[in-house]
Parts: sequence; structure tokens; C-alpha cells
Amino acid sequence: MKPSADSSRFDCVATTLPGLETVLQREIQALGVADAEPGHQAVRFSADRELLYRANLELRTALRVLVPLAEFQAADAEALYRGTRELPWERYLTPQMTLAVRAATGSPTSDDPRFAALKVKDAIVDRLRTRYGRRPSVDVRNPDLQVNLFWSREAAVISLDSSGESLHRRGYRAEQTAAPLSEVLAAGMVLLSGWDRRSTFYNPMCGSGTIAIEAALIGCGVAPGLLRRQLGFQRWLDYDSKLWQRLHTAAKQDAHERTASPAPVAAGDIDPSAVRIAVRNLERTGFADLVRVMRRDFLADEPPKQRGETPVVLINPPYGKRLHEPRIEHLYAAIGDRLKQSYAGWKAWIISGNRPALKQIGLRAQTKTSLYNGPIECSFRCYALY
Repeated sequence: MKPSADSSRFDCVATTLPGLETVLQREIQALGVADAEPGHQAVRFSADRELLYRANLELRTALRVLVPLAEFQAADAEALYRGTRELPWERYLTPQMTLAVRAATGSPTSDDPRFAALKVKDAIVDRLRTRYGRRPSVDVRNPDLQVNLFWSREAAVISLDSSGESLHRRGYRAEQTAAPLSEVLAAGMVLLSGWDRRSTFYNPMCGSGTIAIEAALIGCGVAPGLLRRQLGFQRWLDYDSKLWQRLHTAAKQDAHERTASPAPVAAGDIDPSAVRIAVRNLERTGFADLVRVMRRDFLADEPPKQRGETPVVLINPPYGKRLHEPRIEHLYAAIGDRLKQSYAGWKAWIISGNRPALKQIGLRAQTKTSLYNGPIECSFRCYALY
């Protein structure tokens, strides 16, 4: 890809969490892309400038949207340096700008991504120093240009990161409870649940409210990028501010129109401090009325009033990292009992990294999907309740 003034299409790679590749593929196809191809933790697709901007604005299950510049053979660090230095970095960077390099590597010559990132950084600044007599500075926290390197075996792929900070950082979760859930994972689970956006969606044991907030944003079609202060491409030399303003304004107007009739989303937690945190996080979205947040004991209290034909309850219970096993198994058995007793007609979804405890639910799972909550491999299971 060559980010330039023309409108030609170029290759993009949207990265995601393991298990969410097909969900992200469907999101990208909904943008009007016909050639979205899922891979390992990524989906490849072609885009023009407008689609690139929309991908960053609208995708819920993407972590980053990368634009590959080049792929070349690099058997060792010196070949990596030479291949990087040959790229026309003056198209994307000036000595007055800052840069950072993020690297992932499976190279036989080095297991340390920091080493590979340093070689790429050196190649970029050396080329610009030779051309201009000055070099750009490095800013790892807030660079003008974020460069991505994937170096595996003998091939290196150099990309520009159009997102900047990871897209899971929506901007609303300034506070969190213990063991917070990624916004991308939360959105992915809501989309996997098949929720129709008209029936009740209930998230008990809600913690900081991430699942319920993501469900509410999905239910009303609020683009997650609206909550961001800035995206990476807004610092690119070819940034089209008028195009971005048009897209951003249209998405904002659409959000305000659709949130006038919000989807029925509720969240509950037995911990009053968690309820307060969830409420404050919801307020930071700018759409404070999208979720009904309650102090509620899932194991003792009745579910919220059911609306629609296919209500969904989605639970992220503790996995047992801070509880003894007998107590965790008792908790999961109690969850199963409560679902059987009070949630007839609902569809229940549970994610957990504790498979032995999941057996205590006492219900037959209709589907099982492997997902990752941080480094923890989890099972995301669906139970139809009759």
C-alpha cells in the first residue's frame, strides 16, 4: 500500500483476538468489503482511504488496522536493516515527526522483538538522516507514525499502524474492577451470542460493566471509534481531515438518532462498588441511559423484566484464581440452578477459563467456542433454557 492522494485500493490487515476471526470478517464484510479473508488472529481485506477510516471508526472486534508497506526476505538482522532502509520513508515521515516500532518475531536469529524493532528504527532514521541531515525522534507512547514489524523465519513484513493505540481502548473505561475484560472480547461475545438487539440483554456479575456497555453500543449502532480522542492515521502526512470529519459527523448523528430508542440492556452486580464503577464508565460513553445498572444478586434475585422473544443472559463468572476450588464449583452449580429455575425461555451464554467448574452448570451446551481472556484460554458456551 502507498498512502497517497489517489483513491486506489490497497491491502489491509485487521488484527483481533483468537477465536474472533470470523466475527471480524463479518464486520468487515458489513462495511461493503467482498474480499475479507480470515487468518490467524487477523483478517485481510482491500480498502480505499474511506474504508480504512471507516474500519477504524466502526469495527468492534478489531485490535488494529495495519497497512502493509512491504514484505521481503530477511534471514538475519542486517538483511532486515537493509530491506527496511530501502523503503521510501520520506513519503510517510519527516524529521519533525516522531515514530515508534512495534515488533513481533519468530526469527531464528533473535527471540527478542525489541532487538528487531531497534534494527527497523535504525534503518528508518538513518535513511531520513541521509536525506535531510536530521532524524525523527522516538516516542513509544504517542508517536506520529506507528510502524509494525512481523519477522518470522526468513520473511519480514513492514506495516503502518493506522489505529495508533489499540482499538480496544474505547475511552470510557477509566475505572475497572479486578480481572477486567477486554472491550474487544466483550463485543465479540455479544456478536457471537446472536442477540437480536430487540429482546432483553442481561449481564449479571457485570463488574466494571464492559459487556453491558458493548452490548448497548451494538444495540444502538454507536460506532466505537466515536469514543476515541485520536486514531493513528490522523497524524499521517496524507490525512484527509475533510473526509474524516464527514464520516465522524455522520456516525455521531446516526448514534444520537438511534439512541433515542435504546435496546433493552441491563447489568447487575452484588458489589455496590462495581455498580458505581459501571455507572461511571457508562456515563463516559456520553450515552448514560443506554444500560439499566442495578445492584442485584444473580443467585437470589429474579431476572429483569423480559422483553422480546429471545432474551439473552451473558455471564462472566470468576474462574477460580482467587477462590478455592470447592467454592468455585459450588458457585457454578448455583449459577446452573438459578438458570434452570428463573430463566426459562432465555438463551444463556457463559465464558470461563475453568472447564472443571463449567461441568457443574448441569446443562448441556448447544455450542462451545474457544476464546482468550488475556492469556487465559476460555470456553464460551451457549445453553438454551426451556
